[in-house]
Amino acid sequence: MSLSDLCLLVQPSTTGLEALALGKPLVHLDVRMRDKLPYSFTEFKVAVKMTPAELGEALSQHTDFSTIIHPEDVKAYLQAELSETDAAIDSVINISEKLIQASREKDPKPIQTAVTTDKDWSMVVSLSNGPENVLAQLEALALNSENEGTFEVILIEPEDMPKKISEILDSLKGDVLRLAREPGMSSFEMMNHASQKASGKTLLFLGKDLLPLPNWLYHLKKGIAQYGKDKILGAKIMDQRGSLVHAGMVLDKNHFPVSAYKHLASDFPPALKGRSFKMLDHFICIHRDFFHELGGFREKTGKFAFMDICLRADYRKKRDTCFYMPDAGMISLKDNTGPFNPDDSICFLENGRGCCGRIKRPFMRRTRSQKLNWTRPHGPGYQNGQL
Repeated sequence: MSLSDLCLLVQPSTTGLEALALGKPLVHLDVRMRDKLPYSFTEFKVAVKMTPAELGEALSQHTDFSTIIHPEDVKAYLQAELSETDAAIDSVINISEKLIQASREKDPKPIQTAVTTDKDWSMVVSLSNGPENVLAQLEALALNSENEGTFEVILIEPEDMPKKISEILDSLKGDVLRLAREPGMSSFEMMNHASQKASGKTLLFLGKDLLPLPNWLYHLKKGIAQYGKDKILGAKIMDQRGSLVHAGMVLDKNHFPVSAYKHLASDFPPALKGRSFKMLDHFICIHRDFFHELGGFREKTGKFAFMDICLRADYRKKRDTCFYMPDAGMISLKDNTGPFNPDDSICFLENGRGCCGRIKRPFMRRTRSQKLNWTRPHGPGYQNGQL
């Protein structure tokens, strides 16, 4: 394309954007086709719309197409569409180098630990820096985790911990282990570190601001009995309005991972059905020995770390490994997407592309959202200082 004099666009494609970025004149060839372009380049005055006959006539007259489009229109369009408009070639080279490096990386080595397993569950919780959310999360864990075996709670403290959270954590009693965030260590590095100190047979990794609902451990226990110890289990996660946040992970039309049925009502029938997925997110339940065998989380995948370990587990076992448990419910107090780091996606997509290609998107349709009757956890769980 860099050697061409003109770029023709006849179907939905990123080619038009690429041509404009390279400074090439763009012609939207008006032909009869079923697919409509995602938007009209002519609408933004960065392309000329021509029929094949008109294009042929313009070429026969040696028309200089670069004089038809105004450079200021192209510049404004690119600034609106691209995150980086300067040193684009350098950015492409940098990304290519990172892709090559990521493709050469091997899976993490197995994690070694000498801690004995004398409990049923180890709940590893990465805390946010919001005192009210932290308090609600601790209350939910205390109130909704009884009568399904012995457990411990491992709390990963926020990097910049407010005084109110420190006071809350100082008041806790029971089988609670606090891990201060070490400088430069990500949440998932800390989770790997927590797994080495865990004494529970099964690890429960909770993302920030997740509140488990009643009987969550009961349904996870049933899932372990049904599917076995070399499986990864996920939960149905909803927001406070009752809309789905997570019911398994699928790929969108751009082959990028998204939550299945996100924003639909929590009682949307397909989301009530337990099934296998290639990937899960936000929360995973995994046997400690299996987690250590896989080498734990790959820290460089950042926000994709839960999905990455699911793909690695599925690839290693050569069969269904990750299962969505709709009856194990949780409430997400806020959107935990966080800032997007391109390096995370490079590492995840490059290492997981072998499995990603086999993930299918489920049929989705819109439905009216119904309000979930949920109230903030209350009772003696926190008031008496027990967790």
